[in-house]
Amino acid sequence: ELEPNLSLRDGHCAQGGDHARKFTVAGVSRIIRAMGVQTALPYVTRGSRKLQFDMYRQASGTLPLVVMLHGGGWISGDRSMYSEEAEWLSGFGFACASIDYRLAPLDPFPAAVADAQAFVRYARAKSGELDIDPNRIYAFGNSAGGHLAAMLGLCDKSFDEGEPLERVQ
Repeated sequence: ELEPNLSLRDGHCAQGGDHARKFTVAGVSRIIRAMGVQTALPYVTRGSRKLQFDMYRQASGTLPLVVMLHGGGWISGDRSMYSEEAEWLSGFGFACASIDYRLAPLDPFPAAVADAQAFVRYARAKSGELDIDPNRIYAFGNSAGGHLAAMLGLCDKSFDEGEPLERVQ
């Protein structure tokens, strides 16, 4: 049984901050399963590319969801950039989904916004399977991700043609 304050930092597994040991691949897998981390889950297909998300949760039951949107000036970055923050935040009773979105210049505006909206639509549609509260979805990001989080809360139109608008709190 793992302690609730278990964390991974700098190649060590620290429990309660007092005991640290070098971790192995098998040890990391055990920790990830215990924490409830699921990686590379697909949420939408754009052309031949499947966009994916990583889901973090440390509590059971129906939880509010925080959509985590990485920065990178709309041209770089990926969902792994928020793994430590998602791990930390999930310890406070949130489910966290760190998502991929299409990057410029290959996919210019509004592609990233459409992808973020598509994830919120997916999360609401699959809320029972994900065990999240579809009425308590929040967005968090920095730089380009902060812009996308704001767009999820403030946009008055869907950037996915023919799809309904999805907002977050």
